[in-house]
Amino acid sequence: MAVALTVAWSAAGSACGDDAGMAGGADGGSDAGASRAAEPDIPWLAAGAPPVQLPHAVCPAGWREAHPIAEEPGVTTCDPWPASGRAACTAVDEAHFVGEPGCARVGPPCPAGDWAEDLPTDRPVRYVKAGAPAGGDGTQARPFARIGDATTGAAAGTVVALAKGRYDSAVSLGSGVTLWGACVSETVLTSSVVSFTAGVVTSRGPGAGVRNVRFDAPARSAIYLDGAAAVLDVEAVVVEGAPHTAVHVLHGASLTARSLVVRGTRVVSGQAFGLAAQDATAEVTHAVLSADEVPVYVDGATGRARLVDTALVESASVVPMLARASVLPGATLEMERFSVDTGPDIQAIAAQDAHLVLTDGVVRGSVLGVTVIGTGASTLRAERLWLDGGRLGLQVLGGTGDVQDCVATSARSGAAELRGHGITCFGAGSTFVARRIAVSRAAGTAVVAGMGCEATFEDVLIHAPPHPAPTLSEGIMVFQDASAAIDRVIVRGADKGLVAWGTRVRVTDLLVADSARGECTAVGFFAAEGGDLAVARALVDRAATGGGFARTSTLRVTDLVIRDGQGCGEGIHGEGLLALEDAMIDASRIRIERSRYFGAGSSARSTLVLTDATIIDARPQLCAGSTCAATGGGVGVLSIAASNARLSRVRISGAALCGLLVSDSSGLDVASSDVSGAAIGACVQRAGYDVARLENDVAYHDNGVNLQATELPLPMPADLALTPP
Repeated sequence: MAVALTVAWSAAGSACGDDAGMAGGADGGSDAGASRAAEPDIPWLAAGAPPVQLPHAVCPAGWREAHPIAEEPGVTTCDPWPASGRAACTAVDEAHFVGEPGCARVGPPCPAGDWAEDLPTDRPVRYVKAGAPAGGDGTQARPFARIGDATTGAAAGTVVALAKGRYDSAVSLGSGVTLWGACVSETVLTSSVVSFTAGVVTSRGPGAGVRNVRFDAPARSAIYLDGAAAVLDVEAVVVEGAPHTAVHVLHGASLTARSLVVRGTRVVSGQAFGLAAQDATAEVTHAVLSADEVPVYVDGATGRARLVDTALVESASVVPMLARASVLPGATLEMERFSVDTGPDIQAIAAQDAHLVLTDGVVRGSVLGVTVIGTGASTLRAERLWLDGGRLGLQVLGGTGDVQDCVATSARSGAAELRGHGITCFGAGSTFVARRIAVSRAAGTAVVAGMGCEATFEDVLIHAPPHPAPTLSEGIMVFQDASAAIDRVIVRGADKGLVAWGTRVRVTDLLVADSARGECTAVGFFAAEGGDLAVARALVDRAATGGGFARTSTLRVTDLVIRDGQGCGEGIHGEGLLALEDAMIDASRIRIERSRYFGAGSSARSTLVLTDATIIDARPQLCAGSTCAATGGGVGVLSIAASNARLSRVRISGAALCGLLVSDSSGLDVASSDVSGAAIGACVQRAGYDVARLENDVAYHDNGVNLQATELPLPMPADLALTPP
């Protein structure tokens, strides 16, 4: 839904005398109303920006420090890959693990002999060699030919040592039995028999283990654990080309894995999971996981997976829009020191009515980075994340989110009707806390809270350098029954710095600078459609269209500086504060310097209250030298179109045209104020207006003329469009 904001002007009025009731006449005046306006109290104003704490990370071993926002070198993240990126490893027993400089072998190198050289000496060992003569006894001299012969009757603690070779067999491991291969590249397990209820390896009891083997294109899961008695320890294992679910843990079973690589899990019966934990537990460290659909799948109220030093990567053939990690109702996924690399049509991590705990991670390239969705039961805790290249970086759609030290970069747009956002919270009952976050190059809105979310944002940096097309939108937008408390924010280059759309927002310590100059939509902050926006200690610097607007809303401002309005489009706009369409602005301790068009104004049945305000050098619009030569403006404070303005302790100096302007059926009341250096001190364009309302302890001096009642034409600015997410 697009809504247009139009500043409607009326130049109606008739002459009511030149200097009637104004002390001093032209170029003179009394000393009444000498400036008593209190200045804005902004402790950080001299520094130019509020003291925002930037996202910062101490990199894990092997990770490199990165500065993802070139213009903001203080923002620090960590990258698990070298500058050359993640390597494409071609050897069957190699993978590029996070924190490693390149491809690394999985498990030990292949021995010169048949069996591993590091077999334990304090445990019984049964030897197996593919192709050995029948009738072996499990010794090195007479090994078994089949794995089943070695596992049958094996006592707890037994090691079944596999020689180099290929074994086509389904293996059931009893309690405490370990399958120990010679090496990953040359000890190969598979099964040509299809099954959905058993794997190539199935555990029947606690303490079982598998190490130093490779599963190659089996017709069933490589590892299948079912039931609380099924416990398996895995180390140095590669699974390639498994169907449906490569590693399947369910119904209370437990898996512990180190140095696990899963590649190319194939879609069978509509599914392809790398690792699935369904009402079961999986602890995985030092892993690389991929699948044609979902590398990690966690489900069920007791489903829990913890991944450490793990990379989730794309397979050669991937199904669009599915998540690299999917967490379904009741389940929990914890990820620490991780990387998720996806294509542009893939989700990275998605949780529905579930729980996510993410620490020290990078998500790259996904259409959706991290998504938590639900009816309120979902939770997200995230620290030190870098979300790079997605259309939506991180979003909480129902539930609770707590995010710290996170960076979202290059949030690109998707289809024409979609917009790219960095960090988002939607949903009635949702609560979201974000501290020390940075968003750069968002193609839609950098930070969004909407549809009932209660948000807290602290220490926020938004950097949006100009795009080739005018795709930028808001820095922070809060809309549709959401609410937000916002502290310490810097927004650079966004189209609109902050928007409160029909909801309540409080912001303290805000800088909005260098808004876009293409379309005339760029304002520092904006309260719209019933919004209630409170701003304290703010600086709006070099805004294109205006410093602060309120439309059909309430805007309360204390300690504000607006300076150097830039103008936009064909050289129009550049004003300071504007209330319009039944809006209310109440501002105190403000300073507006070098605005264009006007410093502060009320229009279309609105009310403006200024207390302790200084407005200096209100300049004409840029078009005054060309297309709007007769209507360039340059007014300190105006009240038009059935509006009202009340000024107390206001100093207006150097307005190019009028220090004050009142027209139509509007009202303007000024007390204890000072108007100087204007071409006309007060422009009155309302017949019969009581100019005493402009003279209550007000000094007019050093103006070309103190009062002018001649009708002055004013321009009709362009629309200011606002589209919610």
